[in-house]
Amino acid sequence: LLMKENREVIARLKEYFPMRWKELFALSVFRLIYQAPLKHMELHYQDSWISEEFPEASLSKNTLHQILETTGRNRKATVEFLRSFICEGENLLIDLTHIFSLSENMVLTEKGYNSQFDFLPQVNLLFIFSFDHKLPLFYRILPGNVRDVSSLKATIQESGIRNVVIIGDKGFYSKDNIKLLEKEGIQYVLPLKRNNSLIDYEILKKGRKEDFGGYFKFKKKFIWYYNCGKELPVWIFVDDELKAKEEKDYLSRIETHPESGYTIENFHQKQHTFGTIALITNLKEVAPPKIFEYFKSRFGIEQMFDTFK
Repeated sequence: LLMKENREVIARLKEYFPMRWKELFALSVFRLIYQAPLKHMELHYQDSWISEEFPEASLSKNTLHQILETTGRNRKATVEFLRSFICEGENLLIDLTHIFSLSENMVLTEKGYNSQFDFLPQVNLLFIFSFDHKLPLFYRILPGNVRDVSSLKATIQESGIRNVVIIGDKGFYSKDNIKLLEKEGIQYVLPLKRNNSLIDYEILKKGRKEDFGGYFKFKKKFIWYYNCGKELPVWIFVDDELKAKEEKDYLSRIETHPESGYTIENFHQKQHTFGTIALITNLKEVAPPKIFEYFKSRFGIEQMFDTFK
């Protein structure tokens, strides 16, 4: 099954890694099925149908260390291999995750910052992801202390891709990052924290649906929206089902966690923000439903990250 589904991958491995394509494909299969360390790869190979298909593959421990080192150093072949899967006109997203490592032999591990406030040694893994096909198409590994716009631009340039949209998290937004993204000409959709000064909640406080810009249907839900941005579009999306859920959750916490500041007075102050998602973007010609869909596709990328880890 895996060989049948990956005929195109095998063909391109033969083209870009002609000396070691068998071993690289076998390694990826055994990682997928067994999550196996390198020392067990030769045993899995001997017990696998792959040994019948590729009888001359060499997966001894010493050979694998050499294969991984030479393949890792051959970034040019890796880039050309990855580029071969990218189609013109695809809608592409870019996102970054971190991977912890206590290895003393990895030069890229650095103490870095992430949204979980973990400062362990880590590397950053940056992916370009196909919005249309829901597949990762390109990657770049960065030191754990590098999470800036210049690294995003360098990755986009290396990939040779033009139509890329950065989908960030709430921690990515800052005035400095926006200036850098605009300077580099990079497209983006970034969520804002609900207390951000760019958000105008006056329309929500009035509670009149006729003041909104419109609505659309997304996965059986109806989403209302309006724009409150001045220089750049700041789209406010309202999910009434999410609003009801968040209101119920907050009221429940008033009863169970009053010591954490959950009060009916705070509820009245926050009630107009429940169920909202605020997105700032420089995609001025893109319709709100598409911008919302771009942002929601981030969860597909995060699922890929979780599966990979």
